[in-house]
Amino acid sequence: MRALFILLLMVVGGVAYGYWEAYAERRIDVPVTARVITPWNMYFDSAELGEDNGQIYVQVFWEQPNDPSLRVSSIRIRGDVLDNGQKITSFGMPCKRAGSTWLANARWTYQGNENTALLCFAKLDYINKPDTPDKPLNMDTAQKKIANMRLSYTADVKAVRRPMRYVTWIDEQTVKIRDALTAPFQRQ
Repeated sequence: MRALFILLLMVVGGVAYGYWEAYAERRIDVPVTARVITPWNMYFDSAELGEDNGQIYVQVFWEQPNDPSLRVSSIRIRGDVLDNGQKITSFGMPCKRAGSTWLANARWTYQGNENTALLCFAKLDYINKPDTPDKPLNMDTAQKKIANMRLSYTADVKAVRRPMRYVTWIDEQTVKIRDALTAPFQRQ
């Protein structure tokens, strides 16, 4: 009985270590580039419905680390937006993809289509105003207004180790069980 308890304790400890190793973040240095965009440049998996055409976002591109055992898990970007050299707003926020700041999966699904583009978005607290207050800002004018905008930014990038195979298997089984239990309650 004691040997069974020790074996069970080792298994639980191994699973706990596997999850800790797969989700413990560490800072890394990888190339990150960013640019200002409008809602029309958002990926559908990350777009918010009903956004004003003048709303601006930061679109962030990154590369995975050279070490194949690591992958980018989160990016926090901070800086200023400059319009013709004038600072119009400052920001400091995590980058999101499909509503989540967790980027380590590097695979997003929207309406059955999978996307693996290494980019994420940050919504800024700034909305471009139309030239005439009685008319809404249209898409072409919004694109012209951001043409001269530049970013001065820094990015804090963190990475995690790729999970061991058993951690991935447990996660997949959990999703299958959750989907099976919620399937009768989903709308067609």
